[in-house]
Amino acid sequence: VIKEFEGVEVEDILKIELVPGIPNPEISHSPVINFIEVIREDITEKPEISEDVIILKPDETKKLLAQADEERNNKDFDMALEKYHTVLKGAPLKNDKMKALKGMEKIASTRSLLAIRKYCQKLNSIMWDYKEPDQELVDAAVRVYIAIARKLPEENKDRAIKMLNHSFSLTKNFTLRYLAISGLKDLGTTPGKEFEENNFVDHAGCGKKVKLTYPYSTSYTLSWDWHTYPAGGDMALTDGIKGTKDRDDGNWQGFLGDDLEAIIDLNEAITVKKISVNFLQNIRARIFLPTSVEFAISKDGKKFKVLATHENDISQKQGGAIIKEFIVALDNVQARYIQVKAKSIGVCPLWHAGAGRKVWLFCDEIQVY
Repeated sequence: VIKEFEGVEVEDILKIELVPGIPNPEISHSPVINFIEVIREDITEKPEISEDVIILKPDETKKLLAQADEERNNKDFDMALEKYHTVLKGAPLKNDKMKALKGMEKIASTRSLLAIRKYCQKLNSIMWDYKEPDQELVDAAVRVYIAIARKLPEENKDRAIKMLNHSFSLTKNFTLRYLAISGLKDLGTTPGKEFEENNFVDHAGCGKKVKLTYPYSTSYTLSWDWHTYPAGGDMALTDGIKGTKDRDDGNWQGFLGDDLEAIIDLNEAITVKKISVNFLQNIRARIFLPTSVEFAISKDGKKFKVLATHENDISQKQGGAIIKEFIVALDNVQARYIQVKAKSIGVCPLWHAGAGRKVWLFCDEIQVY
């Protein structure tokens, strides 16, 4: 798919008229919508779709894509890229040049990737609003994302594509996971293989809304904390994607100095046999496991019954990247709401190099079976 855009400039694609000789003024103002419409015309292979598929209505599609385009056109993205290139060209820097160059390169590239991710999440919301979106629109949206990702500096291309796979994967949209997706076929893979390679899991909580007591990290703070770890945004803890030992894989949602308190609404009462959740520890990056994790259930979302509280048995001083799974096994209980509370240690211990600074609490997925 990426090869299709090699040598093709974004501006050239935008000049293409949807109907020969008849420009479409209704969408000409929007690069994203223009991209979508043009590429949709170019798709010749139409995969078979079941009769119960809900096709996106044109006006609804354009409204959502316009919102996505608005996110893409904010100044953060272009400013981040400009800053990145300025640093690489060796612009005068106040501090030690090599040290500052390294730091600024990291900040600028990360911010540009985050801008891309924000845009990507907006497009992804289109999928969540419908049971099964128009397959052509899905294919086109992915191609649009790739085209925009090409704007990233060459040094970050691999990371951008990696983020693409995690942030906007066709198989992340649960009702499309088991379909014969033409895009995956073109890449020489299958939905099943995509599942395995990207740590996808399928459980009762997939795609369900999550309510957080404390917000996850979404913006840059003081110079001490340049990073932000929103993962997949509001749906990160139920997006069906597990994290790896790489803290920057895009699947760990970070809470800086706060506990994790999440409630998942399953939409209806179901039989629950097991609830599990993963956390990451990497003390070098100030990421610590929670001291304890509490599991609770409810039928009305107000009164919760605590099922179990598990204490962490891994030393805070243990180095390297560690993934700890907390599990509670149930005897076929009925529940609609699942609550998970993970207690953060708050700040780095006195023995740590960052003593007194806020620690990160990293969670990837709350799984319900």
